[in-house]
Amino acid sequence: MKIFVSFDFDNDRQYKYTLNMWASNANIDFSFNDGSTQEIKSWNISRIKAAITTKINQSDAILVLVGEHADTPHKDRTLIGYTRWRN
Repeated sequence: MKIFVSFDFDNDRQYKYTLNMWASNANIDFSFNDGSTQEIKSWNISRIKAAITTKINQSDAILVLVGEHADTPHKDRTLIGYTRWRN
């Protein structure tokens, strides 16, 4: 099963990295097939959304990591669109 992990890159990436560390540690009984995007090095909102949408569509499930800043409005919310991207 391919899992897409959705998370706040600026504030919660350490939790995503922890999942990857657990999966690579032979002493921990944990595994998952990470279908998430790598860091997207672009400021183009349409390009970012397209890359994320492709990865979500290729995944069997989505794991959403909700951190302390989940309700903080994104600095680019007017460009992103409030209903199209989680604050």
